[in-house]
Amino acid sequence: MSMTFWIQTLENGHCSEDSDNHSLMFDYCDDLDELCDELGVAKLSSFTDETDVEYNMADDFGDDDDDDSSDDDDDKGYSVEDMEWFDAEAGLATLKALHIHLQDHREEWLPPTQQRMLVEELANCVDVLESVIPHSGKFHLAVIM
Repeated sequence: MSMTFWIQTLENGHCSEDSDNHSLMFDYCDDLDELCDELGVAKLSSFTDETDVEYNMADDFGDDDDDDSSDDDDDKGYSVEDMEWFDAEAGLATLKALHIHLQDHREEWLPPTQQRMLVEELANCVDVLESVIPHSGKFHLAVIM
């Protein structure tokens, strides 16, 4: 089962629906957290939200036969209020630091091709956060199965 991060934003009560997959960020999250410690920024993992994966892994997932989808809530089975949201400026500081460092420094724990792709994933997240900060937006890295 493949896992990934999606960067999602929340602006004026509206949650972004789509995101590129950030699978390398997910796969190397522990290594990136160690790098965050070295760089003196908040850990990447401190901005994750596991609402989607927890919902999908719940023991009673799909067992509610008498519900018949009569509930008008979000078809995901959870709402924006159920998710954890974080300050976009704080996240931007972490993502920018990682992006800049990985552009300029070769990491031995990361194959060169994957390092280039990881830099692209981080650049995408930086762009997303820079677009929501002027609107006091929030964000998270949703863990998606």
